[in-house]
Amino acid sequence: DKISFINLPSNKQQVTAAAFSSSGNLLITTGTDKQISVWKIEEGKTELLSSLTTNSIVRSIIITPDEKKIYYATESGDINGVNLSDKSSNIIFFSKSTPALCLTYSKELN
Repeated sequence: DKISFINLPSNKQQVTAAAFSSSGNLLITTGTDKQISVWKIEEGKTELLSSLTTNSIVRSIIITPDEKKIYYATESGDINGVNLSDKSSNIIFFSKSTPALCLTYSKELN
């Protein structure tokens, strides 16, 4: 396999989480600026598709295999889901004492 590097526009903010879609066509990034960015990746080139602002710094982020939703966990203790088509969001879980540090996705709930 060939190793490729992806150049994203310069950002002076620290990146706190990143996730590739299972197809490798999308990259989700977030940082200390509380912005979540959705990037399209094609032949080593990137295009910013959308971005949204969160209320707290994101520590973990995932994208569903169908590339329709993202879920993220913040420093303030909430886990949110966002529909990428209309950017609608909802809080899935909230904990004041212990924020989630890592998220994973499974279609199977058995």
